[in-house]
Amino acid sequence: MMEKVAQGLEFNESQEVIKECITHAGDLVKGAKFLLEQQLGHIAYHLATLALEEIGKATLIGMQTVPFKQNGSQSMLEKVGDDHVKKLFWALWGPSFGKKRITSEQIESYKGLAKRIHETRLAGLYVEPSLKSSIPPREVISQKEVENIIGIAEARVKIEEVQKLKDLDPETKNNLVWFSKAAQDIDKRNLIFGKKSMDKLQELRQPRLWISWMKEQFDKAEQESHELIRKELKREEPAYKETEESKWKFKMRLYTNSHSIRQKPLNWWNNISHYIKFYTTDKKEELILEFTLPKAVSIHALWWAGWGHSRRIVTALNIGSRGYFWWYIPKQISRFYDKLEDLENNSELRVERSPILKLDWGHQALKEQDLKHVALAFRYLPGPQNKNKTEPFDHYIHGLSLLSKNDIHLRFEANAFLEFFQAFKTGMKIYGDWKVDENFEEAVESKFKEIMPDVHTHLELTKLGGEFEKINRPPREITLTEAGGMKIFCDTYFLDTFYKLDKVKHD
Repeated sequence: MMEKVAQGLEFNESQEVIKECITHAGDLVKGAKFLLEQQLGHIAYHLATLALEEIGKATLIGMQTVPFKQNGSQSMLEKVGDDHVKKLFWALWGPSFGKKRITSEQIESYKGLAKRIHETRLAGLYVEPSLKSSIPPREVISQKEVENIIGIAEARVKIEEVQKLKDLDPETKNNLVWFSKAAQDIDKRNLIFGKKSMDKLQELRQPRLWISWMKEQFDKAEQESHELIRKELKREEPAYKETEESKWKFKMRLYTNSHSIRQKPLNWWNNISHYIKFYTTDKKEELILEFTLPKAVSIHALWWAGWGHSRRIVTALNIGSRGYFWWYIPKQISRFYDKLEDLENNSELRVERSPILKLDWGHQALKEQDLKHVALAFRYLPGPQNKNKTEPFDHYIHGLSLLSKNDIHLRFEANAFLEFFQAFKTGMKIYGDWKVDENFEEAVESKFKEIMPDVHTHLELTKLGGEFEKINRPPREITLTEAGGMKIFCDTYFLDTFYKLDKVKHD
């Protein structure tokens, strides 16, 4: 039995499929030209687009990235057959591959063009249910647009007709299998399409040589990584003066649905913080967190040290901002489907849960003052060496975690509320604002009557939390708003406590 190329099509078979794709693309272009002469430009556009899709499919098969069905699952070839934009992208971008330096802007440009072509084709295929709000298909696409797309398709057919693929040696086959997998990994993909890699592709001008070079770079980096880990496992304890030197850097992405993120206040933070840094992304709801750990942390303790430190930073960020920051936020908070259609009336409709499971934090921007509160909270949050004082913040971060998982499929409002209540109650106990033989609600009122004008609203939450704790179940339905209100009650109490601790320290 012949060896499968890239765990997919046999080479001879792949050549036949590619040949048929190009032949069919040529036939589609001829059909498009004929329809254009018959004043059926919108149909001609569709055929020319199909021709480009056939070319894109052939390009993907030629790169050996389309394996056959395995273990009964849908094959990549079947998936690509359903992905019109992907085939159009490769039809348009294929001739540039290896011929010139590729940039992310260029890739995005081709993606955008592929998407526009597909959407234009659809606009010329179907009549919208409401003619009053739409243009008839034959009027959607201009003569110039049709001529352009036919010209592109015809040119691509001619290019592919003169292309000749050679059989692949075993090393190249293995490299292409590696490339297909590596391109699916987001971290490797960022390096694959980075400046250094694209410059090398332009220098070599042959994609297969470039893939081989790139695999060597990744293999070398992996070997070096293993060697570093081996040495690290054998490393002796560093000298005392070296233990505080930075050695490990963590980078992670946090999400927020309470604040918009801007770089200016983050610059203030980064100027005063040596080993914790914050950065923006192109999305206002994302925050990049970077922090370093010292040489004193051995590789054996690295995972736990990094995990614990990141949770401490995130706890401080939530308390200081009085908002919500986490590694992810719930997505399905109002509906469980992508699309709902009324088949009888041939229309799309939207049915959602009301209210949606999202807290209204108000329209806030993360400001310098918020970050000052974050710095204060981080300074006075007890570390692992103070186990007797960490209980309130264990409850607090459990509450944050439950909010991140709360969606229409599994509801955690009550659980999150209870965690925040217990964070507040144990905090009052540990910091000396409540003694177990005292009435808790009276202690809260005494503590907060000068801090919060609307303390009576929060006293109702305190009473609800006490009833919940006493009977070990919610005495009634607890809303997401109440869970969020209990969190803000915690934030206010902890910040006030930290300010007093700071004042005592500096007096």
